Amino acid sequence: MKYEECQAHWFGEVSNLKELEKILNKYGYTISNYAPFYTPKSYFPIEDDILNFKGNNDFKECFCFDEEYPDLLGAAILSNNEVVAMAGINQSGKYSLEIGISVLPEYQGKGYATKLVKSITARAHLEFPEMIVTYDSQFTHNQSINVAIRSGFEQAWYEIFFSKNK
Repeated sequence: MKYEECQAHWFGEVSNLKELEKILNKYGYTISNYAPFYTPKSYFPIEDDILNFKGNNDFKECFCFDEEYPDLLGAAILSNNEVVAMAGINQSGKYSLEIGISVLPEYQGKGYATKLVKSITARAHLEFPEMIVTYDSQFTHNQSINVAIRSGFEQAWYEIFFSKNK
């Protein structure tokens, strides 16, 4: 097999993904997404009290609203009693939690996303010590990847998602 001795971190090169796509197509499948996942390098101390929010329609990226993957924690930053940034954590597997984050455009670049990700990660480690906290993004979303890195996360793995051809 061609990839028997290939180091995993090189598998994501475009030529390899194209070859994988050809193989999948023979069986009626295609690559539908390819995303990096991050995990914390270490545990974070809680720096501030966090407000728990859930169900705010302005920040849907923060919560799943899904019974199978329940929302467990929420944290917000307020300005003039208005939510300007929010993070949420939902259970994404038996032993995994996933972070969602959203900052209103006019409040981006102020470090709010990093502060929220650090705080909610610390809270998750305290409340769910048996779970691993993950942060996923897209390769093209540099701003999100930078938040993960500034929040003390490191790249842990990639996931390739497949779907049936239509």
